[in-house]
Amino acid sequence: MEKEKIFQTIYENQEKIVFALGAAAILVGVFKIFSSLGSSKSTVEILPSNQAETKTEIIVDVAGAVVNPGVYKLSPESRVKDALIAAGGFDQTADRDWVAKNLNLAQPLVDGAKIYILAKGSSAPAQTTEILANFSQTNKININLANENQLDQLPGIGPAIAKRIIEYREKNQGFKSIEEIKSVPGIGEKMFEKIKDLITVF
Repeated sequence: MEKEKIFQTIYENQEKIVFALGAAAILVGVFKIFSSLGSSKSTVEILPSNQAETKTEIIVDVAGAVVNPGVYKLSPESRVKDALIAAGGFDQTADRDWVAKNLNLAQPLVDGAKIYILAKGSSAPAQTTEILANFSQTNKININLANENQLDQLPGIGPAIAKRIIEYREKNQGFKSIEEIKSVPGIGEKMFEKIKDLITVF
């Protein structure tokens, strides 16, 4: 008897039951679609970026005895020499002897560096020691830039050989390496051994 009542109830309400089942199926389908969209969105958001941030320029301050003191933007591979060229080079008051002894023109630059060029007869500012420390200060003599008096300071190099060094570099458009100085008449292997740690071509 109970079963007959149940079947009778189902028969009388079959339209409502079918509608309810259909609505439930639609809801399940909609839920799956939104779940899929949400999953895809999360996947996109967590993808890591492969773009590395690289510097395209550095900024340096060039002051003292240069033609155009100021702040300059240079490429990250720039050297001290490049900064001086950007500033127009040394002016007429620049103490070139001091530069040759204290500044390494081949030293790579760093962002925010300052280069100060001392004028003849003037005293170095208090910060000069700190400034030069950023550029691996060297006492080597640049045989591509030094004058006769500077070359004469090298052991075994007198005025005559100093003059030959200058004549050689002018004829050959400079020295490509310190070993090339042995091509100058009067400079042999023994003399080169005495001066090789005191000279540079940069």
